[in-house]
Amino acid sequence: MRRGPVGGFSLLELLVALAVFSIVALAAYSTLNALSRADQAQRLSARHLDQVQWALMRLDKDLAHSIAHKTRHNGELLPSFAGNADAVALVHAGRMAYHQISGQAHSDLQQVRWALAGSTLTRTAYGDPVQRTAPPTPVLENVRAIRFAYLDSAGRWHEQWLPNAAAGLPRAVRYRIETQDFGLLERLVELPGDRP
Repeated sequence: MRRGPVGGFSLLELLVALAVFSIVALAAYSTLNALSRADQAQRLSARHLDQVQWALMRLDKDLAHSIAHKTRHNGELLPSFAGNADAVALVHAGRMAYHQISGQAHSDLQQVRWALAGSTLTRTAYGDPVQRTAPPTPVLENVRAIRFAYLDSAGRWHEQWLPNAAAGLPRAVRYRIETQDFGLLERLVELPGDRP
């Protein structure tokens, strides 16, 4: 009795197929791993960009809503606006609030200070009047430097805005902020003027 050809693969054919499959699987895994790492890096970069945009928007809003109104903090009369190259303090005219007992509308004024603490941009907000100190709130991390400049009514820039009756508010504030992730960013914010 004669036997016909036997179907199937030889051991050598199986080893070659297994080697080819391993190479394809390794290439696919490497590609997926690289795509996953790129996606994580992109998400992290987008999150950092969101944080930077939120911080700049918050600082811009405080500056744009500054008002010429002195406040008290722990019994001390504070100026409505003071700043140097590294920090700025101002009175922020916040939203209108309602007194809990009288129901009358009143302005929610705050003394706000922006400064760099190490590599973190912080915002400290005090109420009007305040009986306790407020801790700084971290707003943005990985900040290398921040520099403020103040435009007077004659169109000259100053690195310091000293509080006095004649100075009032600057016409505009320019600040440059250097971040680790996005480099140097510059903003110019026009102030509302010496309205009461």
